[in-house]
Amino acid sequence: MDLQRIAKTTTGFPYMRLQQAQQLAVRFVEWQPENILEIGTYHGTGTCYLAEMVRERNGHVTTVDLPWTATDRMNRQVEQQLEACGLDNVTVFRRDDGAEGLMFEHLVNEKPPFDFVYIDGGHQWAKTVPQFCLALACLRPGGWILFDDIDNEKYPEVGAVWQHVVPNHPGVIETQECGNWGFARRA
Repeated sequence: MDLQRIAKTTTGFPYMRLQQAQQLAVRFVEWQPENILEIGTYHGTGTCYLAEMVRERNGHVTTVDLPWTATDRMNRQVEQQLEACGLDNVTVFRRDDGAEGLMFEHLVNEKPPFDFVYIDGGHQWAKTVPQFCLALACLRPGGWILFDDIDNEKYPEVGAVWQHVVPNHPGVIETQECGNWGFARRA
């Protein structure tokens, strides 16, 4: 696994930093995820790190974000970053309001269960709660969900979901916090 290479290739693109990826990689040594769902692709920096972390295990990342028309420039950046990093173990879904339910149904019913889900999209109560429910429905028992921005004053609703919904959900058996990240383990 070469996270330094990913950091060099994605330089200039915001969000997941090398230090965060390294912290997550330590957890992945124990958890051994192979099938990852990322909700919220944005520029794709986190996508690249996740794909690199599971590449040696022939793992796969499925990432979901807004449709091409909503964030066209950013979506091209995702494809460019994946290509520049030499990563081909990623499926990119673009959701739109009309097909979102069908795509989520596919993720829940037709894909094998995910080992790990990374939630970094929506950043509003009305989006984060359904994303959490989707994550639980797609996740194998014992799998982990990572919530980004649980302690970010710019996104207080993510923190509210983390504090009030996640620890009280019967499908969650353990939570951990690490800086701006919250980890929840599925029952």
